[in-house]
Amino acid sequence: KLVNVFYGYDYKGLTPVLTIFEDKNPIEQFVIWKEILDYNSMDFYCEIKEHWKYIFMNYSYWKKIDFIDYGITEEMKFEVLLTMKEYWKDHFPQTELFEGNT
Repeated sequence: KLVNVFYGYDYKGLTPVLTIFEDKNPIEQFVIWKEILDYNSMDFYCEIKEHWKYIFMNYSYWKKIDFIDYGITEEMKFEVLLTMKEYWKDHFPQTELFEGNT
């Protein structure tokens, strides 16, 4: 169980290889997550299980970040995070996503 997290100023996160997230920082990854959700919620659902460790590491980081420069409003961000959390519970009911201090 994750109980606390600190993201330093130059946080780069984990980068998956051989996926659409390859060579993408956590902000770019979130933008892709939003695009996947906009395109097809079933793909989004399946990708959650495939890329769980990146979500687990970045979820509380994404909650703190402002994505307005990427065309993502707070409402859009909330929708992605809420959907991600709901689907996460389906895949990993025993493991909660760490939301951090908001």
